[in-house]
Amino acid sequence: MTRYRLLALLATLALLVAACADDTEDVADDESDEGQADEVEDQDEDDEDGEEAGDEDEGEAEDDAGHDEVDHDEVGGRVDIVTSIFALDSLAEDVAPGADVQLLGGAGQDPHDLELSAGDREAIEDADIFMYMGDVDFQPQVEDAAHEASGIVVNVEQIVGDEQLIDFDHGHDDGHEHDDDGHDDGHDDGHGDGHGDKDPHVWLAPRLMAEVAEAIAEGFAEADSDRADTYLANGEEVAGELAIAEEEIDELLEGCTQETALVGHEAWAYLFEPRGIEQEGIAGAGGHGEASPQRIAELADLIEDEGIPGVFAEPVEGRENAEALAAEADVELFEVDPMEIPQEGWEDRDYLDVLMEQVETFSEGLECTR
Repeated sequence: MTRYRLLALLATLALLVAACADDTEDVADDESDEGQADEVEDQDEDDEDGEEAGDEDEGEAEDDAGHDEVDHDEVGGRVDIVTSIFALDSLAEDVAPGADVQLLGGAGQDPHDLELSAGDREAIEDADIFMYMGDVDFQPQVEDAAHEASGIVVNVEQIVGDEQLIDFDHGHDDGHEHDDDGHDDGHDDGHGDGHGDKDPHVWLAPRLMAEVAEAIAEGFAEADSDRADTYLANGEEVAGELAIAEEEIDELLEGCTQETALVGHEAWAYLFEPRGIEQEGIAGAGGHGEASPQRIAELADLIEDEGIPGVFAEPVEGRENAEALAAEADVELFEVDPMEIPQEGWEDRDYLDVLMEQVETFSEGLECTR
């Protein structure tokens, strides 16, 4: 082999080696690029999975964050409630916020004479929970229908117990002499005044209604066990608020100059008796019926002799008697409401707030120190 041919062969081999090296680098580069691309793709898939997982977590977090709110809104929507007294209606809404409560009767109606429609009776019978004051001869038609209720019955009389109920004095001596002239002074021992032997106005004693609030919560918990903890916690909180209100009433009705409240309707024993205040119905026992002219004249003299600043008048019961006495004695007419039925404008009002307004009025009219 000649020198030139050898040199040519070596050059060719060198070119072949160089070409192979270039191909190897290209393959490595391609594999590297492909690997990077795979890594990017994998990362993108991981990111997408992470975003989906994050979305799920976020959705679960949103569900968890809104859990209480949903419970709050739905807490009363699962139970049908019917009641016949404003105070019970209000307490039911406090224990189960957002509850759809049907209150029998309406503004301006005498609760004792409440007449139930066929629809009212059906509502009582079908209700998950029915609340009433008990068999105390307060609302005869309601008390009769209560025994047809198929759901849970909240009976205030039974919850409070006879030992805490105040006896209603149908024929008490009003503490004043009467002319023995045979006149009718409004006493009606035979009665028919919408009261039995026990005074039904228990809602005027927050200390007793605290027991009722807890019983209402237990009724809701039984009717809707999924929300039992919420009902029971709300009932305990409401009971605490009522206990505090009782203490506030003690302060508002302390050191009163006047120890007797002249009222159109003797509904206030639960408020007055524990605090040493007496009530006297203008028409006599119970304050029901029409007061005679002699009775009005007698009480007008009492107002003058004892410096009583005014009389207390309700929207319905005993209204005319209170107005007549205030006019005869030329004293102020203090407006109070025993809250047996809701008045117009009470749709969004709470029983306890309305009660404290009545106490404030009595505190002023009885000239109490605060």
